[in-house]
Amino acid sequence: MLYKIKIITAFLLIVCFSATLFSQVTTKGISKAVMGKTNFTEVAKYELIHPAERLAKKPEMEDEDIKTIPLPVDQSTPPFGGKLTNIDVAPGINKPAAPLEFPCVNFRALDDNGVTDPPDVNGAIGFDHIMTTLNTQISIQTKQGGNISTTSLTGFWNGLGGHTDIFDPKITYDPYDRRWIFVCSATRDNANSALLLAVSETPDPTLGWTTYTFDVDPGDQLWLDYPSLGFNRNWITVSGNLFNITGITIPNRGRIWAISKADVYAGLPNITAPFFERTDYFSISPANTYDANDNTQWCVSRHNPNSNNNGFVRLISITGAQAAPVFTLGAIVNTGPAWSSNSEVVGGPQLTSAAFIDLGDDRLLQSTFRNGLLWYGHNIFLPADNPTTCAAEIVSINTLTGLSTENIRTAVDANNMTAYPSITVNRNNDIFFGYTSFSASAYPRATVSYRRSGQGFFFYYYKDGEDWYVKLVNGDNRWGDYSATFIDPEDDVTAWTIQEYSRPRVGGITSAWGTWWAKICPGSCTDDYFLFAPQDNLMKKFEANGTITSIAKIQINSSIKYDAGTKIILSPGFKAARGVRFRAYIEGCGGTR
Repeated sequence: MLYKIKIITAFLLIVCFSATLFSQVTTKGISKAVMGKTNFTEVAKYELIHPAERLAKKPEMEDEDIKTIPLPVDQSTPPFGGKLTNIDVAPGINKPAAPLEFPCVNFRALDDNGVTDPPDVNGAIGFDHIMTTLNTQISIQTKQGGNISTTSLTGFWNGLGGHTDIFDPKITYDPYDRRWIFVCSATRDNANSALLLAVSETPDPTLGWTTYTFDVDPGDQLWLDYPSLGFNRNWITVSGNLFNITGITIPNRGRIWAISKADVYAGLPNITAPFFERTDYFSISPANTYDANDNTQWCVSRHNPNSNNNGFVRLISITGAQAAPVFTLGAIVNTGPAWSSNSEVVGGPQLTSAAFIDLGDDRLLQSTFRNGLLWYGHNIFLPADNPTTCAAEIVSINTLTGLSTENIRTAVDANNMTAYPSITVNRNNDIFFGYTSFSASAYPRATVSYRRSGQGFFFYYYKDGEDWYVKLVNGDNRWGDYSATFIDPEDDVTAWTIQEYSRPRVGGITSAWGTWWAKICPGSCTDDYFLFAPQDNLMKKFEANGTITSIAKIQINSSIKYDAGTKIILSPGFKAARGVRFRAYIEGCGGTR
């Protein structure tokens, strides 16, 4: 992944380049694909023959610069009129350091196997399975954490032209057609650079997959980095940054492919995919669209982090017929207080080590479109003029009006920072986002926040870091570079997040990362609760406006909280086993203790 975006902010430079910026146009093209087939049985056979590929050390290449000038902002652009919310995730004087809430399920995803850094954390949720996709490996698990299959990234893609340099995995799940969608980049800084696309042939990822490879540039001048993935009714939408191959000097650019979902799901060979390019927008984020009938694919990209003390992004849409998509630059959106893109002077602190962790840049990460709102998350560096800290920012945009409706930021300081957020929203408009917390008083830890619609935020550190982390890649102590948070398609209410945390050093010498899944169950608010089923190995909150009556037996490995509006009745038969955590409050729905 190309990581550090060098921002040139001098007024004279903006003036000098303004003519070029205003003359930017969208270019169009077509990518042709070569099709393949795979399944995990074939992948296992491949890896028995090629065991060395699982052990080969593949550090990421040294970062290049995307020399981006903040784009001008039309003075007629409406001001930010939305809600600004700060979430305090740093324990205060009267605030306990312990988590406020707990996931209802959490378990290990994949650990550092010493192959590649950083892991590029990603994963998705299906009806019956969980998939984790890292730069190192791919795993399939049950929703209870049972391991089904683990393979290398190279092994999964081995049937598509023998690419050995495969990186930046992104995966999502289409709940309407019940298919897994998986993309990667292949072969960096090389004429053989490719976009790799795979879709499952059924809802079961352990069965067959149809795979495609797209030649990024038949002219052999550009290579693809940092793909981002989204979908809607019509298209699988993939964006990426294209850079000139070493020794070639042509403009770098951002590209978006609009790939016919119907063609890919049907497994058609020899498909073609229209694409659109801009040389002024990079790291464009296409949304996962949770509306089975919406024909518009919304995307968003950074525009200007600091213009008159406000930050701006650019809406982009893809519309039209499935076979003839139309690219449109939309509104420039004021998202609220300004930030800085520059992370070179800001690093994540950690306990017992003076080494700071690299926090990347401000590119827009995972985005979600639901109920007329486009949500995205990214890192921001504050204050805008002289940054000393990094916060995770979540923003919503009303795509009908082109106005930002909400800006949610984690409240941080030089000793407490957050980064690499991912965001999702359920059918009730509850918000969930996961990220990593960095603190001078703790090891890097996996964190999640959620807000039930119309109520306040909860946050919790769901997986504490276990050691300090120093693992240099080309001189940077890399982390991330992103994460994933998705709604469970089974109920469209609960959410899952996968985040990175620090594991114990190997042999007390070599640092290691780990990844961990958490399921967040916001529960439901009802008038009265009557609880009778045993509660075993469960972490959950039950809320009622009125009375909670329980005869349940709370058994081992459980942490249960009752929030009633009027009273809690523990009837004969209620029992809490030794060692469980049981709490009861008269707070009602939305209680925060």
